[in-house]
Amino acid sequence: MTETKPIRHWMTLVSELSARRPVIVLAAAVFVAALSVLGAIRYLSLNPDAYALLPEDVPFLQNYNAYKDRFTYDRRTNIAVIDAPSPESAVVAQVELAAALEVRNDGVFHTIRAPGTDPFLRRNGLLYLTPDALEQAIDRLAAAEPAIAILAQNPSLRGIADLADRMRALSGNDPEIQRARTALAAMIETAARETASGAPNSVSWTRFILGPDMGLELASSRRILLLQGRLDGEESAVGGDGTGLIRAAAQDLGFQERGISLRLTGRGPLSKEEMTHAVADIQMAGALSLTLLAFVLIVGFRSWRAIIGCFGALFCGLAWTFGFATLAVGSLTLLSIVFSVLFIGLGIDFAIHYALRYREEAADTSDAPGTAERTAASCGGALGLCAVTSAVGFLSFWPTDYRGLAELGLIAAAGMALALIASLTVLPALFSLMRLPGGAHATMPGGGAVGGWIDRQKRPIVVAAAILSIAALALSTRAEFDFNTLALKDPKAESVQTLIDLQQDGAITPYTLSIPFADRSAAEAAADRLRTLPEVAGVRSLEDLVPAEADLKQAMIEEAAVFLWPALSPPSVSGAASEGGAQAALHDLRAQSWDDLPPEDRARLVDGLNALDDADAAAFEDRLTTPLRVTLEGLKDALGARAFTLTDLPQDMVDRYVAPDGGVRIAVLPKEDLRDFAALGDFVDAVTALYPDATGRPVLEAGTGKIVVAAFQQAVAIALGVILAFLIWRLRSFRDAVLVLIPLILAGAATTAFGVLAGIPFNVANVIVLPLVLGLGVDNGVHFVARWREEGDLSAVLKSSTPRAVLLSGGTTLASFATLGIVSNSGISSMGMLLSVAMSAIILSTMIVLPALLAWLGSDRAHIRQI
Repeated sequence: MTETKPIRHWMTLVSELSARRPVIVLAAAVFVAALSVLGAIRYLSLNPDAYALLPEDVPFLQNYNAYKDRFTYDRRTNIAVIDAPSPESAVVAQVELAAALEVRNDGVFHTIRAPGTDPFLRRNGLLYLTPDALEQAIDRLAAAEPAIAILAQNPSLRGIADLADRMRALSGNDPEIQRARTALAAMIETAARETASGAPNSVSWTRFILGPDMGLELASSRRILLLQGRLDGEESAVGGDGTGLIRAAAQDLGFQERGISLRLTGRGPLSKEEMTHAVADIQMAGALSLTLLAFVLIVGFRSWRAIIGCFGALFCGLAWTFGFATLAVGSLTLLSIVFSVLFIGLGIDFAIHYALRYREEAADTSDAPGTAERTAASCGGALGLCAVTSAVGFLSFWPTDYRGLAELGLIAAAGMALALIASLTVLPALFSLMRLPGGAHATMPGGGAVGGWIDRQKRPIVVAAAILSIAALALSTRAEFDFNTLALKDPKAESVQTLIDLQQDGAITPYTLSIPFADRSAAEAAADRLRTLPEVAGVRSLEDLVPAEADLKQAMIEEAAVFLWPALSPPSVSGAASEGGAQAALHDLRAQSWDDLPPEDRARLVDGLNALDDADAAAFEDRLTTPLRVTLEGLKDALGARAFTLTDLPQDMVDRYVAPDGGVRIAVLPKEDLRDFAALGDFVDAVTALYPDATGRPVLEAGTGKIVVAAFQQAVAIALGVILAFLIWRLRSFRDAVLVLIPLILAGAATTAFGVLAGIPFNVANVIVLPLVLGLGVDNGVHFVARWREEGDLSAVLKSSTPRAVLLSGGTTLASFATLGIVSNSGISSMGMLLSVAMSAIILSTMIVLPALLAWLGSDRAHIRQI
């Protein structure tokens, strides 16, 4: 008892002095709060780097950073995805955007790459097809050779009209020609309709010549730009530098008006968009949390003075915590930014308990110092104990290797201490100035009746709780961990959706492992060895850039060139038609007989052509001939393909696998879907067992998962052990300490079971829930046991201000946590949902199960003492 007297003594002294000198205390509190906010605005930064959540010295992260420093080809690469109405317009847009960014680039981008536009790939692209696919393409080109010859001779609306007329004359004897004429008519009708309406141009001659299936395979209407950010400067500071520049260039090029969409993904857009959304989410959650908090306090207090006092203490404590965060960590990550919303729900608890006890103790509004002294003397010890246990729950991650939650825990733990200080200083000062009176609403209406019911039903309540707990614990053994970093992001965010689209299209393969070697021979030997592993689907290396069976495919292309080159390169080419020529060709198209077409197709074509005025003829011609010229030039380039060796590769392609220092890498592809965390672990273990230097997203996610799981286990053990030891020391009773912990165990089991049933696995954000449940849930139990010791009667306890404070503080905390459950970030959202379930279980356990246990076991009056 002698050890704790000084603590209560200082608490009562601070509270009494604050009520006696309210103006000085409030001026000092507001001054420090203002300095804290100004300092945070000026110096507290945001760090969007997901790997800032991990310690820098872990081996897998060091390997990754060393690899990126050595192989810089795809380091800090952002991706601009261009989706156009047709393959030809996609090519044009890709070239235009790349050129515009080259002009505008002022050190923002290290390199700008437009895959597929390189002359080497334009010429040799067909060599990368399989022999069967190449043969199919050549057969289509052979069938289209007469049409190609007409169009190449006169690539104008006149040439198109001549082609349509020639096909009409031949279509009666050849079903293939009839199908081609129907396709040509559909393309003409589309161009006419889009010209009349001003819609974007979707005409594609590639699809017409090769057919829709081969056309989509060989010339997709999606193109990408690879935009590598500056290689100097901090990783976290470079990511989104070029986003505005890219969008401005696309706007100036009229992408939107041309029906061309531009989406951005990659390191910069993902990080920038995630942090932007996270800040907006936290602001929304904070505002909603404050609104719900005000509603709960209005219902619970029915006193504007008490509500103003609680909010005053809350805002001062929150501002002070921002100041602490600025001094202690200097930057906030995607996890530590959550502390502000957590503080709203948790920091108000101290104020609620103090305010309700103050009203219970208040006999004379003129004796605010005396009321403050009695309040602190009666509940200060319990508040201090709650602050310590809450801080322990947050700080349980501090000794672990998980930096992300360690920093969140440090800030939130300091916030608990600062919230307690605000409750003992700002609150009594405000109550003194406002002359807060006592009131019946400080106690729990109907508490005596509830206490009587619990006392009568104590055994069934305890038995039912035990059965439910056993079932929940059994279900909890099926809990899963998922450390897929992409799954934590907002699935509706543009950068996330775009990345998923590219993965599904096979344009990028993020779940590969890269392994560096000193030379090509060592890399090839490793590739042969890795291909034998059952977890490996394939291995890509520098040698794979040289297409297999290139001589055979070159011979096939040369045979095709024999009949296609004369068609593509006539002795003379008619120039672009004049406006008058376009009008005459339009009249000719209208006058032609289209009776051979299906009735519905003929009706649409005739209506489309008749909707055009003569003044539209030039624009109509342009819509048809611009993509035609792109297609004809592409065919000419492709017919020049020649087999090549590694020495013929452009340097940009070589740089994908060869580092500036001459080192060589290989890429290892998984056989299983690595969104399954177990499969990811098997793949990483199999490859790294042979080559420990292997790195990439699978290694990062597997390594992160191991760190988080270990941190989770350590944090639970630390929180449980420290809180139990502290409770035994303060309560002087092992039994009462265990009684306080029982609601926490029930809440933890219920929360984990809910996660299993709801399909919410543990992830890098929500693993804090269980250690936090131990730290937060103990508060209500401490207050309840403290009041039980003071009253010695269950009905008296339930009629007091304590259960009312438990419900109010639990309700405000639950409201705050629930707002996190609706944010867009999946990790934070799952944290909010699980914390809401945990808080609900804690409230029910504290208000029903714990009183039933106390009534069942009775009280050993020999050890009763005030906390």
